[in-house]
Order: sequence, then C-alpha cells, then structure tokens
Amino acid sequence: MSVIDDVRSQLLAGEYTPIPVSGKQVFLPRWQKCNPTPVVVRSWSKPFSPFRGATNTGILTRLTPAFDIDILLDEPAEAVEALVRNARLVRIGQAPKRAILFRTDKPFQKIRVEFIAPDGSEQKLEMLGDGQQVVVHGIHPDTRQPYRWIGGTPWEIERAKLPLITKEKAQRLVDAAAGMLVKRFGFKIGRRSNGHDGTNHDEVADRFMRYGAPDIHTVVRKLRLIDPDCDYRTWFEIACVLFNSLGDEVGFLVFDAWSRHGIKYDVGKISPLWLSIRRANGYGYHFGTIVHYSKVM
Repeated sequence: MSVIDDVRSQLLAGEYTPIPVSGKQVFLPRWQKCNPTPVVVRSWSKPFSPFRGATNTGILTRLTPAFDIDILLDEPAEAVEALVRNARLVRIGQAPKRAILFRTDKPFQKIRVEFIAPDGSEQKLEMLGDGQQVVVHGIHPDTRQPYRWIGGTPWEIERAKLPLITKEKAQRLVDAAAGMLVKRFGFKIGRRSNGHDGTNHDEVADRFMRYGAPDIHTVVRKLRLIDPDCDYRTWFEIACVLFNSLGDEVGFLVFDAWSRHGIKYDVGKISPLWLSIRRANGYGYHFGTIVHYSKVM
C-alpha cells in the first residue's frame, strides 16, 4: 500500500471522509455527498483510475468543520488562532495561513468574511462546512512544499477527539475574530456570506444539457473500449469530447490517464493539444462521439 493509500485508509478509519484532490481542486463526481468504502478509497490510485493524478488528499468538512484563517499577515493570523483556545489540530499550508479542525454532529453551511487590510491586501476568514473540503495531506500547489500539522495529524488522531463546535459557536468565533481584526489591526470588512460555494451551477447544468455528458464513471467505461493508440483524428476528437463533457481540468486528467496506456504516448503533445481545444472551447464535439468509437473499435 502506498503512502497516499495508507493516509486515506487511516483517515477513513478515524471517521473522516477522505477524497482525492489535485492541488486544491476536486474532480470526484458528487464529492460533497461522498461516503467511500475502504475498497473505493484504494481504487483512486489504481493505474487506470481517472483520479490517479490527484495525489493530494482532502477531507469533507460536513462533519469536520475547518476554520480557515486565510490571512497572509503574521501577527493577525496568529492572533486569530489564539482565539481558539481548545485547538487540537492546526494545518499549515502557505504560512502564515492556517486551518483548525473541529467536529460537529449537526452540519452547517460555510461562514465567510472578507477583509481589506491596512496595506490594501485582501484577506479572509472561512469556517468551512457542509459542501466544502480541506486538504490535509500532499503538496501545496503554490509553495510546492508538503502541508504540515501542529498537534498531530488527522490520520493519527481520530475525529472524535477534535473539539466540538455548533453552527452558533462557529458564528460567534468568526464574529469575534472579525471584530478583533477590525479593532486591533485596522482591517475593514468587505462582505460576509453564508453557505454559497461560488459555483455557477447554471453554467455547469448548461454544459451538461448541450453535450449530453453522463457521469465520469460512464465516460471512463466507454473510454476503456477505445485503443489509445488510435489515429490522430480519433485521439483529437476524444480529447474534445472529454473537454466538453467533463470540463477543462477533470477532462484533461482523464484524457492524460487514458493516453498514457498507449505506446504512442508523448507527454510533449498532450498540453499543446489541450490548449488548442481550450482556446476553441471544445469545438462542439458531443459525448456520442465516444459512444461511436467505443462500438467500432
């Protein structure tokens, strides 16, 4: 078992909900409601899995809320952390930013406050909740350094040992931190929000209506029936379908994973091809193209 598989399996055993993450992005379908088994967790790193390249690991914050102190100023970030007197696990990614884990029995939506610091920089606080995730293991995409933990790690300390928090307590904590940043450090509050994840769901739905895209598992099943050493035009059309059906980032992951199984695979050709498809917004190819090629090959 690899280190990644071992971490994810230990998280699951500790009553967290692990998910595969690429950088900070999640491509697992319906991941917000994910409830994986040990077999499913191990399958994510299998050779043909579309999630094999997602080598970071996150956990759902539905039952494990995370206080994300998204502040790049040392003293204010440390002062906010100091408000959490019972903090057990603190994650550092891009210091001085940090995240503190809690547990809850009653899921609540995200609480978010944005600020303008005296130097004009944008800062924010978020209590991540139902519908979000927090990366707990892997490499930070900006620093290119491993995430590190203070007080232990979540794959060593089970969820039941984290401090309990409710929606009301979470709101009071965020409000207290916001008040301190304003009074003590001269921050100005930009805007507050509760629960919206920023996803343009109408745009996502429109893409699925236009291109007839099913879930990713159906796409991968059809793709397995097509030889990755096919001619260039077929290879190009499949890339377009994946872009249109699965989107830019997850489509690329699936296309690259499938292409790697061919002897013609050339890493130097993948990115330029994908860039041309992105610029043309997919050229309008429909999922039926993959269905067609899966039947004739």
